[in-house]
Amino acid sequence: MGMFTATTWGRNLAHLAPIAAIGMALCAAPPAAASVLYSNGTISGQTLGFTINNGYAVSNSFTLSSAATISSISFGSWVEQGDSLNNVMWSIVAAPEDYSTGAMAQVSSTFLDSNGEFDIFSSSFETGDVTLAAGTYYLVLQNAVTSQSGFAYWDENFGPSTASDSSIGPLTADNGYGSESFEIFSSDSTSATPEPAAWSLMLVGFGGLGAVLRANRRRAIA
Repeated sequence: MGMFTATTWGRNLAHLAPIAAIGMALCAAPPAAASVLYSNGTISGQTLGFTINNGYAVSNSFTLSSAATISSISFGSWVEQGDSLNNVMWSIVAAPEDYSTGAMAQVSSTFLDSNGEFDIFSSSFETGDVTLAAGTYYLVLQNAVTSQSGFAYWDENFGPSTASDSSIGPLTADNGYGSESFEIFSSDSTSATPEPAAWSLMLVGFGGLGAVLRANRRRAIA
């Protein structure tokens, strides 16, 4: 079975300037974050991890209410302590258990926690611009590669997606499993909302600009 459960630590894991300064502040405001097209919930890090290498693959559904262009994907990953996830093969398909295609992507990861035997990361990769019509699709992860050639797992969080594992089929309440943690993003800035830090810098900048203009006006009247 291509999974690891956090309750079986000891078992075999084989299957598992005035205005100038203000202008600079405005320009320094961080860009708007990529907009989230679909979220399957937060990373659990404690429940289960389903294997996405060594011959195993996992798929999760997502639905787009309108046409959109995907630019990146993030997901929860587990690796053995001290290891790191380097690459993963991904695909977006129309059928829940279509594991026949994929593109290898370089992964960036941020350490979140350790559950006692595995390190938990928030991992992400760029997809390039992938335009999809409205509808339901399946994200597949497989053939992951770690720096120490260890096992890699996709964090399970029992989100709303429909999920399948290549070794046991559908992951449902009937067999005690659920779907995995992931988010799908678009780089379309027109639909993204500026981060709070960006709003703060913009407000400070505009406030400072107003103060400078008022001071100049008072000097001109005097």
